[in-house]
This record gives sequence, structure tokens and C-alpha cells, in this order.
Amino acid sequence: MYNLKREIIGTFLFFAEQGSVVDGITVDVNAFPDVDPESNWNSLGCVSEFNVETDDEGEDEYCPAPTGGYIKETIPNIVADYLDFQVRDHSEPIWRMMMGLTAEAVDGVEQVPFSDTQREIFGWLKVQGRGRDGRDRIVMNVYGKITLNSSLQWSRNVTRPELRFQVLSSPIATLTPDGIGDLPIDPTA
Repeated sequence: MYNLKREIIGTFLFFAEQGSVVDGITVDVNAFPDVDPESNWNSLGCVSEFNVETDDEGEDEYCPAPTGGYIKETIPNIVADYLDFQVRDHSEPIWRMMMGLTAEAVDGVEQVPFSDTQREIFGWLKVQGRGRDGRDRIVMNVYGKITLNSSLQWSRNVTRPELRFQVLSSPIATLTPDGIGDLPIDPTA
């Protein structure tokens, strides 16, 4: 039986950058930090919007219909998965990508702006989708790269950075559901 309920989900995002050393573990495609302590992961702050997107290069196939004419069937071919999100706060990685810096920004240390043409940061994203009751519906750890999804406009209004995380393959990626799966069937019913 499906577990049906209306949900308001808040998203909490944390990032561990590839190459950083956390509790003696070097973060890479095959290693991400644990949550003891929670400060092993860098919070991306208040997340106002979060979307799961796919890049589907599916093909349409046409077959003759028994009643005449043709029937169109679309064969999906997902080639990429993305997590798009908007945050309220700026952080060092956002400034680094926006200004095209080749290294982590450190206050008072000069760098050549717009010298990094890649403007992407690899690492692990921890996603917590939390329901109104305070329980995480999902906790997901995925490896990939983070980029700016739109240009940042400086104006009299608050600038809300939009980012895109492209999920890349890792054998240790995880998703732990809680309260979203099918309800167990009662054998006595």
C-alpha cells in the first residue's frame, strides 16, 4: 500500500570539497566524511528552493498500430541527473566560482580574477529533505560537481545564488529513506 500524505519538505545541504582532509580522510569519489561531528560538512545555508532535474536524450519510436496509423513510444535515455537549488547566503565557493578564482579565496590574499575557466568544484553533497514533523524523509550523499546555475546580479535587492550540482557516479553514494516508502502489508488484514 502506498504511503500517501501531503508534505512540505525543507532542504538542508552540506558540502565536502574534494581534496579536503576531514578527520584524517581525504575527500574524493571513494570517500566522504561522517557526521561526527556535524562540522565535518560545510553548510550551504538557507535553501529556499530545491529541484531534482534530469537530462533525458530519449528517442521517439513509431510502430504501426493494429487499428491503422502509427503509435509513438518514447524510449527514455537519462544521461545526467542534476540537483538545482537556490540559497540565501553567499559562501566562499560561490565567490570562487563567480570570480573565476583558481584557488580557495582567503581574505587579504590576492588572486587573478577570471583565470579559472572551469568554475566547478568537485565533492560530496549531503541532502537532507526534512518534513514538517522534523524527520528527514531522505538523507542522501552524492558525489559530483557544483557550478553556478545563473549569473549573480548585484543590485539593491538581496542576491540569491542559484547553483547546480551534477551527480556523478560513485559506488559509495547513498540514499536513506524514512517515511516515504510503501507501508508494510498487514498479513492479518
